[in-house]
Amino acid sequence: MPLGITLSPTSLAFGSVNVGVPTTLSFTITATGFGPYSISSFANGNPDFTSSLAAVPLGTGSTSFNVTYTPSSVGSESDTFAIQIFNGADNSTTEYDLPVSGTGVSAGPAFSAKSGPVIDD
Repeated sequence: MPLGITLSPTSLAFGSVNVGVPTTLSFTITATGFGPYSISSFANGNPDFTSSLAAVPLGTGSTSFNVTYTPSSVGSESDTFAIQIFNGADNSTTEYDLPVSGTGVSAGPAFSAKSGPVIDD
């Protein structure tokens, strides 16, 4: 029986994120058909993207995970989470890729309000 796994959405685009400010988006892994299924491994290469993914069993149905993007510098970045899912029914492992992207932007100068007399001319 084929592996009945879907990722939704199939990619995550964080848009513009201030450098040093973590921003989190979610995705769902849905398992259907015959299992049991489990996440056997996952990996990505860019440390600015982290995830709540774990090597855990997946029950039939949907399981949500988070990906957090914390840009360390200004500029566009991308990465791919390679998620290995094991199907115990036929002793096979299939890789699913989740592309992620974002752009680190400068937060800009900090402004402060100064108190003092108001002068009307």
